[in-house]
Amino acid sequence: MNNILVIPFYKNEIFIDNFVKYFSKFPSEYDLFKKICIINDCPDSPRSDYLRQQCALAKFEYIENDINLGFLKTANKGFLIANDFDANLVILNSDTMPYKGAFVELIKCFEVDPMLGCVSPRSNHASICNLFPEQVYIESRDDFAHIADIFEISKNYVPQISYTPVTNGFSIAIRNTVIKAFSGYSEEFNPGYEEENDFCLKVAAHGFRNAIANYSFVGHLEGKSFGLNEGRDELKAKNHELLLKKYPYYYSLLSRYSEEPSTRAYQNILAALKRGRNEIIVDASNLGAYYNGTNKLIVESVLALAGLGFQVNLLANEEAISFHRLDEVPKIKIINDFDRQYFFGLRIGQPFKHGDLVNIPSHSVIAINVFLDTIALDCPQIYVEIPQIYGLWSYLDKVFGHISFISEHSKEQFKLRFHSLGKNLSANLLPRTIPLQQPANNSDGSRGKYALVIGNKFTHKGVEIALGELPRIQGLQYIILGGGFESSERVDISLLPSGGLSNDEMYSLYSGCEFIVLPSFAEGYGYPLVEALAFRKRIYLRDIPCYREIANGLEENLLDLVSFIDHFSKVTIDNQPKSASSVGLSEGYEEYIRAITQESDDKDAQVFFNDYMMRIQTLNIINPSGVDNRILYILLARIYGKLYQYKILRPYLKIAKYIFKSIKN
Repeated sequence: MNNILVIPFYKNEIFIDNFVKYFSKFPSEYDLFKKICIINDCPDSPRSDYLRQQCALAKFEYIENDINLGFLKTANKGFLIANDFDANLVILNSDTMPYKGAFVELIKCFEVDPMLGCVSPRSNHASICNLFPEQVYIESRDDFAHIADIFEISKNYVPQISYTPVTNGFSIAIRNTVIKAFSGYSEEFNPGYEEENDFCLKVAAHGFRNAIANYSFVGHLEGKSFGLNEGRDELKAKNHELLLKKYPYYYSLLSRYSEEPSTRAYQNILAALKRGRNEIIVDASNLGAYYNGTNKLIVESVLALAGLGFQVNLLANEEAISFHRLDEVPKIKIINDFDRQYFFGLRIGQPFKHGDLVNIPSHSVIAINVFLDTIALDCPQIYVEIPQIYGLWSYLDKVFGHISFISEHSKEQFKLRFHSLGKNLSANLLPRTIPLQQPANNSDGSRGKYALVIGNKFTHKGVEIALGELPRIQGLQYIILGGGFESSERVDISLLPSGGLSNDEMYSLYSGCEFIVLPSFAEGYGYPLVEALAFRKRIYLRDIPCYREIANGLEENLLDLVSFIDHFSKVTIDNQPKSASSVGLSEGYEEYIRAITQESDDKDAQVFFNDYMMRIQTLNIINPSGVDNRILYILLARIYGKLYQYKILRPYLKIAKYIFKSIKN
C-alpha cells in the first residue's frame, strides 16, 4: 500500500530543517512514502524561497497555494493527493519533531487492525495523545532527548495500540479506504480547530476505529504552525460549540475513556517512568522495634534496595525506624503516606488489613509482595483474631504483579490454599553459601555454657514441647530466645525476649552458645536456620519442608552442622563443630532483592499491560473510592496544561499542583 506525507506550512519556514535532517538520518522513513509533499500556505512570505530550496535538496515535492487557504483547506489538498495515489495519508504539522521510527510505527498500526481508520503518534503536547498525563513543553533539543528516552523505555511496558474516541490533528494517519469514503475535513470548521475531532467521530460512527500508536513519537511545539494570531480563542470556542452540536455525546466519550483501566494503566506507567525507575516505595509497616527473623529480613531487604541504587521511600513505624537506624541511611527517605505513583512498589510481609493489601498495588506500576508464609492461616488463634485475613489473602495474586516467597514450600502452600495458578508467584531463597559472622565485640562470657532455643509463644513454634524434652546437661543453661513465656519450672532454663535486643547483643548470644535448637513444627521460610548457620554452630531441628529445602542446597561443610531429630532429648553438647576462621558479614541480600525486582520486570509488554489493567479493575472492586477524584484530577490537569504556556503563571501553578496532587489517587 502506498503512503503520502503532507506537511502544511504557514511561515516558520525554518522548521523545514527538522524534516530534512530527519529523513536524511532515517532513509527507511523516507522510503515509506510515495510522496512527501510540503504545501506552502503563505506564498507571500519572504522566506518561501528558502522553503522551496530545502525541499529540492531533500527531494520533497514543493506545492505553493496561490493564496492563503488556512490549515483545513490545505490539509484537504493532501486528501486529494492520497486519493489519486490510492494511498494512506499522513498529515503532519510543521511545528513537529519526529523521533526515529515515527512513521513506520504509525503506518504499521493499519496492518495490525484492518478496522483502524485514524491513528496518531504519542507526543508531549497533543491533548489525548499526550505521552504523560500532563502536557510537557519542548524548549530545547535536550528537552526532546529527555522525553524521547522515557518514550523508548515505555515501549517495554505498553501495547502497540491504544484505542481512543478521537486522535489529534497535529499528526494523523488516515487509511486509504477512509479517505475514499470521507473525502476530507469538513470545511464548516474552516480555517481550523476541531476539524480532526469531527472527522474521527464521523469515521467512528461508521464502524472504523481511532487509536494512538504507542510506539510512535512526534514532538509538538504547539501553536507555531498556525497562521491565525488574533481571534484564535474565539475561533476555538466557535468550532467547539459546533462540534458539540453535531456530537452531543462527545464529553461522555472522553469521560468514559479517561476512566477506562487501559487509559489509567498507560498514564500511571508513563507518570512513574517520568519520575524514574530507580525510585521505589516500600511498605514496611510490619516492621517492629525489636530483633527477630522477620524484622531482620525487612531491614536487610530495605538496606539492599538502597545498596542497589534505589531511592527508597519508606513507610514504617517511627519507633521501628529509629530502633533499626534506618533513618541514618542516605538513600532512604522516611515518608508518612502514599502520595503519588511509583514504578516499583514493595510490600514486605503479610497483609492483615485492607490498606496492607491495596496501598502498594494502587501506587506502583510493578507491585511486589515479599510474602513470608501462610502460617497465620494455620494458627487458630490468629485466624480468629483477624477474621478478614483469608478474604484479604485471596486477592494477593490478583493485585500484586509479583509475589516472592522465601521458599518453594511456602509458595506451594499458598497455591494449595488459594488454588492459584502461580503465574506471578516465585520463590527466592536467601543465599545458602553462608559466610561466618564476626564474633561480637561485647560477647559476654559471664553466662557460662548455654544453648539457644529459638521460638516464641505461638504453639506451632514447638517451644513448650521442647522444654519437656531437652535433656539436663551438667553446667549447661538453655536460653529460650523469642518471648511470650513468663517462667519455667526448670532451673536450667531462662527466658529472654528478643524484643529490644540490638544486633550486637543478638550476635553475642549466637557467638557464645554451644548449640542452637529450632523446635518449630511449621515455618513458611527457614530464616532461623539461615541465621544459625552463619555462626557455624551445631543446629538441632525438626525435619520440616522449609528447613529441608534449605539444607538440600547447602555446601557439605555446612550440612554437617545440621541435625534433623524427632525428639529433642537427643541433643548433646558433644560433637560440636570446631572453630572456623572468620569471613565477612554479607548474606547476599542485594542478590536476593535484585533477583526479585528483575523477575517482576521480566514480562512481554502486552502481557505486562494486560495484567496491570486487570489489577486496576480488581482494585476498583475492592477499593472503589476515589473514582470521582480521578475525574476531577483529569479536568484540573487539562486546565493546568493550558495555563502552563503562560510563563508568568508557572510559579503559581507549581504551588497549585502540590495542593491538588492529593486528589489524583
